[in-house]
Amino acid sequence: MPDAWMMPLFCRPPATCAAFWFGVPLDPTSLTYVVNTISFEMARSCSGEGFFSIAFSLLLWRKPKWCWAAFPLTLVLNSLRAILTTTLTLSLHGSRFESLAHLTAGAAIFICTLYLLWFLTGTSRHDTHD
Repeated sequence: MPDAWMMPLFCRPPATCAAFWFGVPLDPTSLTYVVNTISFEMARSCSGEGFFSIAFSLLLWRKPKWCWAAFPLTLVLNSLRAILTTTLTLSLHGSRFESLAHLTAGAAIFICTLYLLWFLTGTSRHDTHD
């Protein structure tokens, strides 16, 4: 997906939510916010597009009527991940832990949600119960 679509669709909403949560302004060009002198940027690699692709595919396969939910779910989870990453980084007293916090928060949120989606969608679309 081109950056012209990726940034406003997948990156700007979570960055805006995180900046709002911490009560700080968001730089609309770089999607950067600063909390306690530590700068956080919502880059393309933080967009959650991988999670979106997997969640969309899972829902399309198991519950096709619900595949539309992958997009708002991705935005909500990515916003939570941005808030959790910022909180963990601030709690660990420094940006040198930001990469670890980002990876840990992302893995915990996205993997648990995929497992929950798998569990909640139950049977596949080929079964008679929908």
